[in-house]
Amino acid sequence: MSKTLETCTCGNCTPRGSTRGTPAKHVTVEQATAMVRATCEQLTAMGFATAAEPERAVVGMYLTPRDPDGAGGKIVKAVRIGPKQARQYVPIAKQDALRAAPDHAPGSIPPGPTSPDELTALKAEAAKLKTAIANPATGAVDRTRMAQRLDAVRSRIEQIETAVHPETDVGQPPTAGARQYAATSPYFQLSDARRAEHEAQVAALKAQIAAPGLLPVHKIRLEQELQHLEHLLQMDASTSPDPRPYQERRAAG
Repeated sequence: MSKTLETCTCGNCTPRGSTRGTPAKHVTVEQATAMVRATCEQLTAMGFATAAEPERAVVGMYLTPRDPDGAGGKIVKAVRIGPKQARQYVPIAKQDALRAAPDHAPGSIPPGPTSPDELTALKAEAAKLKTAIANPATGAVDRTRMAQRLDAVRSRIEQIETAVHPETDVGQPPTAGARQYAATSPYFQLSDARRAEHEAQVAALKAQIAAPGLLPVHKIRLEQELQHLEHLLQMDASTSPDPRPYQERRAAG
């Protein structure tokens, strides 16, 4: 007679050594479920209860830089363990509370000027620095350091005074909705300097064309450039110039 296992709950399990050469015993689904439940209850009583696995999610994949010795250059996964962290926002403060803050001037926007005591202290420090810089006994190194500090103090004084006493616009404000544009001029209208430059170029080109020994190729190029400049001068002098380019007018005859 085979001996049953001590940990068996159904009374049908026997040690593995005693069942060699004998067919395996078949159990039903209900019996297998009962054995699994009994095993789980025993593990729970012994303190081996399995806790729920935390949530894991891949939030990014990165490539590590390669070192001069060849190490690195591997793909690394960034895994988040646990629930996704909720977004955190700065609490919205009311605008009235900001304007009524004691360290801001009425109607200013943070970070506004500090208390008037700072302005008084800065002015006193600036006066001491001026006196020390003007003293002949002050060394060159100390004089340079004091001058740098004086520039910083003056800049801070100007910031506070501008914030405490803002300047208003001078003069009458422009009419609402009225836009102002620069006076337009025709595109063919030349300035005095450009007109004089074109006239000098025309005279120079005529002199070059009339020079003896000029190759036909160079002469044709100079004549085309001369005709172009003369066309620009004619458009500038005419009250109703022909807007067509020189090539189109030459093709039309």
